[in-house]
Amino acid sequence: MTLLLGSTVVGLLAGVMLVVLGMAPLTAIGSGAAAFVGTFTLGLSAISYVKKQS
Repeated sequence: MTLLLGSTVVGLLAGVMLVVLGMAPLTAIGSGAAAFVGTFTLGLSAISYVKKQS
């Protein structure tokens, strides 16, 4: 649950910051979605790596 929430926050912040910096809204939404997917994927990879070590 925390991973999903953290990834959502990162994606939203990325999208909002890109709009503030002057990027087109549709492009910023796509970039925010990419940030969400990247953060979520890295988090899942880290969790699976740690569980394999146990």
